[in-house]
Amino acid sequence: MERVEEPLRRPASPREVGEFLDTATADEVDTLASSGIRRALFRWRRRRKGGASTTNPPLV
Repeated sequence: MERVEEPLRRPASPREVGEFLDTATADEVDTLASSGIRRALFRWRRRRKGGASTTNPPLV
């Protein structure tokens, strides 16, 4: 569980936000607009790591 929770507690660095803005898909940008940076970065990180789609994104 620690592996899942750690990225959620870790704030996004300016470099990571820049990478997100450069490489985000349209769906990830929509998530940013509708649900905020935490959920958008969660989806983006999961896609980049090839994670399973069954993981629940953060609600905040």
